Amino acid sequence: MFSDVQTFELLDARKMLDAVGNLPHLQEIIEEVETGIRNNSDKAFDGSKCLIECTCKTILAERGEEVAPNIDLHQLVKQTAEKLGIRSILGNDFRDMLSGLTTTTRAIATIRNSYGPLSHGKDAAHECIGGYQRYMAAKMAEMVSVMLYQIHKGVPADLLYTRQDYDGDHADNGLVDEAVQVEVNDETNEINFVDYGVFRPSQILYALDRQAYKAALQAAVDSAVNDDAPEQEQEASG
Repeated sequence: MFSDVQTFELLDARKMLDAVGNLPHLQEIIEEVETGIRNNSDKAFDGSKCLIECTCKTILAERGEEVAPNIDLHQLVKQTAEKLGIRSILGNDFRDMLSGLTTTTRAIATIRNSYGPLSHGKDAAHECIGGYQRYMAAKMAEMVSVMLYQIHKGVPADLLYTRQDYDGDHADNGLVDEAVQVEVNDETNEINFVDYGVFRPSQILYALDRQAYKAALQAAVDSAVNDDAPEQEQEASG
Protein backbone atom coordinates (compact mmCIF):
# COMPACT_ATOMS: atom_id res chain seq x y z
CA MET A 1 0.00 0.00 0.00
CA PHE A 2 2.47 2.64 1.23
CA SER A 3 6.23 2.34 1.22
CA ASP A 4 6.39 3.63 4.80
CA VAL A 5 3.51 1.61 6.26
CA GLN A 6 5.79 -0.29 8.66
CA THR A 7 7.08 2.97 10.13
CA PHE A 8 3.74 4.81 10.13
CA GLU A 9 3.38 7.32 12.95
CA LEU A 10 0.86 9.96 13.89
CA LEU A 11 3.57 12.57 14.32
CA ASP A 12 1.28 15.52 15.04
CA ALA A 13 -0.77 13.47 17.48
CA ARG A 14 2.44 12.54 19.28
CA LYS A 15 3.34 16.22 19.58
CA MET A 16 -0.08 16.73 21.13
CA LEU A 17 0.68 13.84 23.49
CA ASP A 18 3.85 15.60 24.61
CA ALA A 19 1.88 18.80 25.19
CA VAL A 20 -0.69 17.14 27.45
CA GLY A 21 2.00 15.43 29.52
CA ASN A 22 2.21 11.95 27.97
CA LEU A 23 -1.05 10.75 29.50
CA PRO A 24 -1.13 6.93 29.24
CA HIS A 25 -4.67 6.64 27.86
CA LEU A 26 -4.02 9.00 24.95
CA GLN A 27 -0.70 7.29 24.26
CA GLU A 28 -2.44 3.91 24.16
CA ILE A 29 -4.97 5.18 21.61
CA ILE A 30 -2.29 6.68 19.35
CA GLU A 31 -0.31 3.44 19.46
CA GLU A 32 -3.47 1.46 18.64
CA VAL A 33 -4.02 3.51 15.48
CA GLU A 34 -0.38 3.25 14.43
CA THR A 35 -0.30 -0.50 15.05
CA GLY A 36 -3.53 -0.93 13.11
CA ILE A 37 -2.02 0.80 10.07
CA ARG A 38 1.24 -1.14 10.29
CA ASN A 39 -0.49 -4.50 10.73
CA ASN A 40 -3.25 -3.89 8.16
CA SER A 41 -5.84 -4.17 10.93
CA ASP A 42 -9.19 -2.43 10.94
CA LYS A 43 -8.63 -1.72 14.62
CA ALA A 44 -7.20 1.50 13.18
CA PHE A 45 -10.83 2.59 12.71
CA ASP A 46 -11.63 1.94 16.37
CA GLY A 47 -8.55 3.88 17.41
CA SER A 48 -9.30 6.78 15.06
CA LYS A 49 -12.73 7.32 16.60
CA CYS A 50 -11.28 7.00 20.10
CA LEU A 51 -8.58 9.56 19.31
CA ILE A 52 -11.17 12.22 18.53
CA GLU A 53 -13.31 11.26 21.52
CA CYS A 54 -10.36 11.37 23.91
CA THR A 55 -9.19 14.74 22.61
CA CYS A 56 -12.64 16.32 22.81
CA LYS A 57 -13.35 14.98 26.29
CA THR A 58 -9.95 16.17 27.50
CA ILE A 59 -10.60 19.66 26.16
CA LEU A 60 -14.09 19.81 27.65
CA ALA A 61 -12.86 18.53 31.02
CA GLU A 62 -10.25 21.29 31.10
CA ARG A 63 -13.03 23.80 30.50
CA GLY A 64 -15.46 22.48 33.10
CA GLU A 65 -17.91 21.18 30.51
CA GLU A 66 -19.91 18.01 31.14
CA VAL A 67 -20.35 15.47 28.36
CA ALA A 68 -23.58 13.54 27.93
CA PRO A 69 -23.27 9.74 28.17
CA ASN A 70 -23.21 7.93 24.82
CA ILE A 71 -22.98 11.18 22.87
CA ASP A 72 -22.51 10.74 19.11
CA LEU A 73 -19.05 11.58 17.82
CA HIS A 74 -20.12 14.45 15.59
CA GLN A 75 -22.16 15.95 18.44
CA LEU A 76 -19.12 15.69 20.71
CA VAL A 77 -16.99 17.54 18.17
CA LYS A 78 -19.72 20.15 17.74
CA GLN A 79 -19.92 20.67 21.52
CA THR A 80 -16.14 21.06 21.70
CA ALA A 81 -16.08 23.53 18.82
CA GLU A 82 -18.84 25.60 20.39
CA LYS A 83 -17.13 25.63 23.78
CA LEU A 84 -13.93 26.89 22.16
CA GLY A 85 -15.82 29.49 20.11
CA ILE A 86 -14.24 28.23 16.91
CA ARG A 87 -16.84 29.83 14.67
CA SER A 88 -15.96 33.31 15.91
CA ILE A 89 -12.24 32.52 15.83
CA LEU A 90 -12.21 31.30 12.23
CA GLY A 91 -14.79 33.74 10.86
CA ASN A 92 -17.61 33.32 8.37
CA ASP A 93 -15.29 32.58 5.45
CA PHE A 94 -14.44 29.26 7.11
CA ARG A 95 -18.00 28.33 8.00
CA ASP A 96 -18.18 25.58 5.38
CA MET A 97 -14.85 24.18 6.53
CA LEU A 98 -16.11 24.07 10.10
CA SER A 99 -19.23 22.26 8.94
CA GLY A 100 -16.90 19.80 7.25
CA LEU A 101 -15.61 18.78 10.68
CA THR A 102 -19.04 17.44 11.53
CA THR A 103 -19.27 15.61 8.22
CA THR A 104 -15.79 14.13 8.64
CA THR A 105 -16.34 12.92 12.18
CA ARG A 106 -19.75 11.50 11.32
CA ALA A 107 -18.10 9.53 8.50
CA ILE A 108 -15.35 8.24 10.80
CA ALA A 109 -17.96 7.04 13.30
CA THR A 110 -19.97 5.34 10.55
CA ILE A 111 -16.91 3.58 9.12
CA ARG A 112 -15.83 2.48 12.57
CA ASN A 113 -19.27 1.01 13.27
CA SER A 114 -19.22 -0.83 9.96
CA TYR A 115 -15.64 -2.09 9.89
CA GLY A 116 -14.03 -1.67 13.32
CA PRO A 117 -13.59 -5.19 14.74
CA LEU A 118 -14.06 -3.91 18.29
CA SER A 119 -17.40 -2.29 17.50
CA HIS A 120 -20.08 -4.59 18.95
CA GLY A 121 -18.34 -7.64 17.50
CA LYS A 122 -18.59 -8.86 13.94
CA ASP A 123 -19.40 -12.05 12.08
CA ALA A 124 -16.35 -14.32 12.15
CA ALA A 125 -16.33 -14.12 8.35
CA HIS A 126 -16.12 -10.33 8.42
CA GLU A 127 -13.51 -9.13 5.93
CA CYS A 128 -11.09 -6.28 6.45
CA ILE A 129 -11.35 -3.17 4.32
CA GLY A 130 -8.49 -1.75 2.26
CA GLY A 131 -5.45 0.04 3.61
CA TYR A 132 -6.16 3.38 1.95
CA GLN A 133 -9.38 3.72 3.92
CA ARG A 134 -7.57 3.02 7.18
CA TYR A 135 -4.89 5.55 6.34
CA MET A 136 -7.47 8.20 5.46
CA ALA A 137 -9.45 7.62 8.66
CA ALA A 138 -6.31 7.78 10.80
CA LYS A 139 -5.00 10.97 9.23
CA MET A 140 -8.40 12.68 9.30
CA ALA A 141 -8.85 11.77 12.96
CA GLU A 142 -5.41 13.14 13.70
CA MET A 143 -6.15 16.35 11.82
CA VAL A 144 -9.42 16.95 13.68
CA SER A 145 -7.91 16.12 17.07
CA VAL A 146 -4.77 18.21 16.69
CA MET A 147 -6.63 21.18 15.25
CA LEU A 148 -9.10 21.23 18.14
CA TYR A 149 -6.32 20.88 20.68
CA GLN A 150 -4.24 23.65 19.11
CA ILE A 151 -7.20 26.02 19.26
CA HIS A 152 -7.85 24.90 22.84
CA LYS A 153 -4.29 25.85 23.77
CA GLY A 154 -4.67 29.20 22.04
CA VAL A 155 -7.84 30.14 23.91
CA PRO A 156 -7.31 31.46 27.48
CA ALA A 157 -7.42 28.58 29.94
CA ASP A 158 -10.24 28.10 32.43
CA LEU A 159 -8.22 28.50 35.62
CA LEU A 160 -10.66 26.45 37.68
CA TYR A 161 -10.27 23.35 35.53
CA THR A 162 -7.04 23.58 33.54
CA ARG A 163 -4.40 20.88 34.03
CA GLN A 164 -1.59 23.19 33.00
CA ASP A 165 1.37 23.16 35.35
CA TYR A 166 2.21 26.27 37.33
CA ASP A 167 4.56 28.53 35.39
CA GLY A 168 6.51 30.84 37.66
CA ASP A 169 7.55 32.99 34.71
CA HIS A 170 3.99 33.68 33.55
CA ALA A 171 3.07 37.35 33.85
CA ASP A 172 -0.24 36.55 35.58
CA ASN A 173 1.58 34.90 38.46
CA GLY A 174 3.79 37.94 38.89
CA LEU A 175 0.69 40.11 39.18
CA VAL A 176 -0.76 37.82 41.85
CA ASP A 177 2.51 37.76 43.80
CA GLU A 178 2.59 41.55 43.89
CA ALA A 179 -1.09 42.01 44.73
CA VAL A 180 -1.50 39.52 47.59
CA GLN A 181 -0.52 40.51 51.12
CA VAL A 182 0.97 37.77 53.30
CA GLU A 183 0.95 37.54 57.10
CA VAL A 184 2.44 34.80 59.28
CA ASN A 185 0.94 33.86 62.64
CA ASP A 186 3.89 33.66 65.06
CA GLU A 187 2.10 31.16 67.30
CA THR A 188 0.73 28.70 64.74
CA ASN A 189 3.01 29.44 61.77
CA GLU A 190 -0.13 29.66 59.66
CA ILE A 191 0.30 31.74 56.52
CA ASN A 192 -2.51 34.19 55.87
CA PHE A 193 -2.93 35.27 52.25
CA VAL A 194 -5.03 38.27 53.21
CA ASP A 195 -8.57 38.08 51.78
CA TYR A 196 -7.82 34.78 50.02
CA GLY A 197 -7.14 32.05 52.57
CA VAL A 198 -5.12 30.75 55.51
CA PHE A 199 -2.83 27.76 55.06
CA ARG A 200 -0.49 25.77 57.28
CA PRO A 201 3.11 25.16 56.14
CA SER A 202 2.50 21.40 56.25
CA GLN A 203 -0.59 21.87 54.08
CA ILE A 204 1.31 23.83 51.44
CA LEU A 205 4.28 21.46 51.32
CA TYR A 206 2.05 18.38 51.24
CA ALA A 207 0.07 19.76 48.31
CA LEU A 208 2.93 21.23 46.28
CA ASP A 209 6.12 19.34 47.07
CA ARG A 210 5.74 15.94 48.70
CA GLN A 211 9.52 15.42 48.81
CA ALA A 212 9.99 18.69 50.70
CA TYR A 213 7.17 17.70 53.07
CA LYS A 214 8.90 14.38 53.76
CA ALA A 215 12.22 16.12 54.42
CA ALA A 216 10.59 18.67 56.74
CA LEU A 217 8.80 15.92 58.65
CA GLN A 218 12.03 13.96 59.09
CA ALA A 219 13.83 17.09 60.29
CA ALA A 220 11.06 17.76 62.81
CA VAL A 221 11.17 14.19 64.10
CA ASP A 222 14.97 14.28 64.42
CA SER A 223 14.78 17.60 66.26
CA ALA A 224 12.22 16.23 68.70
CA VAL A 225 14.40 13.17 69.37
CA ASN A 226 17.46 15.35 70.00
CA ASP A 227 15.49 17.57 72.38
CA ASP A 228 14.38 14.53 74.39
CA ALA A 229 17.86 12.98 74.57
CA PRO A 230 19.27 15.09 77.49
CA GLU A 231 16.20 14.38 79.65
CA GLN A 232 16.46 10.66 78.96
CA GLU A 233 20.18 10.66 79.86
CA GLN A 234 19.48 12.56 83.08
CA GLU A 235 16.76 10.11 84.08
CA ALA A 236 19.06 7.18 83.34
CA SER A 237 21.91 8.61 85.47
CA GLY A 238 19.56 9.46 88.32
